Amino acid sequence: MRMDTSMAAVGRSIVPGVVALGVAAAWASPSCASAAPRPKPKADEIVVDASASITITSTQSKFVDASVTVPVGPQAGLDGLRVKVEALAGQYDYKAASGRTTTASRTQLSGLVGYEWTWTNARFALFAGPTLGNTSLAPTDPARRDTGVSIGAKLVAQAWWQPTQKTMASAYASYSTLSDAYYLQARAGYAVFGNVYAGPEVVLLGDDASSQWRAGAHLTGMRLGPVQVSVSGGYLREQTGKAGTYATVDMRGAF
Repeated sequence: MRMDTSMAAVGRSIVPGVVALGVAAAWASPSCASAAPRPKPKADEIVVDASASITITSTQSKFVDASVTVPVGPQAGLDGLRVKVEALAGQYDYKAASGRTTTASRTQLSGLVGYEWTWTNARFALFAGPTLGNTSLAPTDPARRDTGVSIGAKLVAQAWWQPTQKTMASAYASYSTLSDAYYLQARAGYAVFGNVYAGPEVVLLGDDASSQWRAGAHLTGMRLGPVQVSVSGGYLREQTGKAGTYATVDMRGAF
């Protein structure tokens, strides 16, 4: 789709700054949204986080992503180094410069290294590393140069904050040099029962061919056995002016 260049430029400038400064972050994956907070681990405890999510929109976009974060070194359950693997697969439609609607299919695998700081009521982490991606277009779009297999770099920031027993805030930010892709998700919530929170959600995402914002609501922290589940949905608007709806389901487990 033809992108609103001013909005896209703002998005690309905001996200790397957010990642660098750690202003926006969350335990999520472009998805993989935050679940209920976990207690601060013991020094000899290793906590491995695994998460997955699926997002579908009424504008013909659908993505599945997953991530695994593993602590490294002594006292791995506390502050320390982390290794994170993220995988992404999906597709979206956009209007090419020729006026034709083009479907872009994208897969991506990232291997990241970072550091996480933990407190009783908060977590914050920064990651960076290489990313391998593959993009195909149907029909082809001669104006795009990011098709095929490519290698780049990715930055991720994520955090969870529980300022009171009844409130939470979270965010997730990522930026990839592949297609200048960025993703920013922020949530706030109030405990409606137990560790289940409800509240607003805002998402900004895009690349060098498209951009979009979303505003909706989430329900975070529901449990299905050892798995924490969150759902969200709401309104979206693309930079072409096209509007629609979205729905996301996130799952997370820690062991």
